[in-house]
Amino acid sequence: AAGLGAAPSTATAAAVAAAAGGHGASVWNARTVGGMPATQAAAAHAAAGFTPRMLLESPDLHKVAIDNLMATGHEFLGDEDLEMVSALVASSFRNMSRLIAGFEAPRLNEEQKMAALGAMRLMTEPRVQSLGLEVALAIRESRQKQPLYMRRSAMQQDMIHRIAERLRPRFDEIESLHNELLSPSLHDLRQGHRWELTFEPSNIRAAETVGGTWDFNGHRSSQATAVSDATSASITELRGFGHSSPQDLQFFSEAPSKMSDKAVSVLAGVMEQAQFVFGIVNAPPSSPVAAFASSLGLNSRLIVSCNLDGQGESRNNLIGTLVCPLKFGSFGVDVL
Repeated sequence: AAGLGAAPSTATAAAVAAAAGGHGASVWNARTVGGMPATQAAAAHAAAGFTPRMLLESPDLHKVAIDNLMATGHEFLGDEDLEMVSALVASSFRNMSRLIAGFEAPRLNEEQKMAALGAMRLMTEPRVQSLGLEVALAIRESRQKQPLYMRRSAMQQDMIHRIAERLRPRFDEIESLHNELLSPSLHDLRQGHRWELTFEPSNIRAAETVGGTWDFNGHRSSQATAVSDATSASITELRGFGHSSPQDLQFFSEAPSKMSDKAVSVLAGVMEQAQFVFGIVNAPPSSPVAAFASSLGLNSRLIVSCNLDGQGESRNNLIGTLVCPLKFGSFGVDVL
């Protein structure tokens, strides 16, 4: 599909290599694997297919995740943060891969692997994110107007109805984006699993909080027409995070509770992308991610708010500024 095969930046590739060298090389980076050259080992893996665990450990996936984080967090992540972001991505994905137990998903062939990576890149495509924002607003509307307790199936049907109504004026655009951005392999992977990503409980909770002005490629959230003072203040606070500290990587291994807010925000973005990957390849979408978050003892710091105008929720808003656009991209992929 057009636009899905772009190579990551040279700087990102170098950072991934450095992170792998400093934090344990994966099977694709080692010079030999099982006594055979790395190129032979990679070919053998490709021939046998890729499991979700192998995909999480792939440097190709790490590069896409890093590029997504640097693009989404451009307001507060600079070149000086690239090493920290790269190390957290590589270490987190490998740790989550080890938490996949007792589940056997169908192996992916090379085309399906590339389709999964292409889908990840769509998480930062502004046109896809703008569709996802409409989905989030429809979910929020549904949860505000429906009884607090209702059957899950009825709740989802109401959400789908409201999503369709909000997106009706953009049906031609959706069809055009579908034809432009979705490869046949990605379409095959998602067949029969539409909306599973969007209706994951943590996504519903985040969508319920949507507020303020989100602007993707000229598509603003429909309840606002200009960037509010509170939104601007949130962005200013993001920029005030300062430089990442080399101690963040040490804290990640030894005392995660001491990590800076910037590093925790990056971790939240990594976990959002991991959840998306699990959904795309039809692996269990939440359990390894939730288990990883629990193992860090950071659950209270990983609460996501997508309300840029929220008062008294500064830290959650800041995490949301990085995580929510990725969520909107995920919702948008479900639309397509």
